Amino acid sequence: MRPRQLPLINKTDYSARKWVEADCNRVATRWVFGWSKERVDKLACFCGPRGSGKTHLVNIFKELHGAFEFFPNDCKTAPSEILEKIRLPSNPISSSKVEGAYEAQNRSVLDIHEDSSIEATNKFAEEIEFRKKSIEQKNAKNAFFFDNIENFKEDWLFNMYNIIKSFNASAIFTITTQPREWRFNLKDLESRLKATTIINIFPPDDNLIKSIIIKQTQDYSLYIDRQTIEYLVQRIPRDFESIVYWIKKINEISIMLKEKISKKLINQTLKSPDFMDDSGSV
Repeated sequence: MRPRQLPLINKTDYSARKWVEADCNRVATRWVFGWSKERVDKLACFCGPRGSGKTHLVNIFKELHGAFEFFPNDCKTAPSEILEKIRLPSNPISSSKVEGAYEAQNRSVLDIHEDSSIEATNKFAEEIEFRKKSIEQKNAKNAFFFDNIENFKEDWLFNMYNIIKSFNASAIFTITTQPREWRFNLKDLESRLKATTIINIFPPDDNLIKSIIIKQTQDYSLYIDRQTIEYLVQRIPRDFESIVYWIKKINEISIMLKEKISKKLINQTLKSPDFMDDSGSV
């Protein structure tokens, strides 16, 4: 039985360097990494089940382009008061156009992300830091996101949608269901969201799960052979947060027992109380 997904104790690293692109998330990845104020489709709705990577992507949107994050608790504040704080510009600044290590060569963040060369890998982090500083200096507020819009008050979200659109700004809305399943009480909000660019993010497949595992083990300087990875893929929850958690757990037990990562060690980890499902079985 596959274990239940557990709340994480440590804050998940939602940085761009941790992101793994695959067929199931490619369209959304390119929308985020390749964003600029010149794009025509300024408003997008990312649809996908829990664990598909929506939250990770919108946090990359914040990291790379200075996007402003709204929370459900913000619904207690009138949109007019929020406007006074964020000062939406009529002609938003494009953080993707700042001069950087790769901009001189007409290289965008998306290009660098897709380039597998060692030079690009090293420059990627430098470019992100440069853009972050440029965003802070210019106080750009031309991009926004609302993660898990099911948790927002509909009338407030409707007003914020209209405000952002009127300022010709960009926004990402994330939701766990597909448009055909939407049942908003406020039909005007539903119709406006359906008018955005709808981008589906699908659950990770085995290849993506393997890539995430490999990336996480490399961060810990761990070596896991191919057969053990295949074994692990079939036994852990299939979402980014859970994979990060369990690789960390496996690493801790490996250090504690002074053993290399093996199927035996993985089984020991899986038998820990954290890995039990609600019925008490693994």
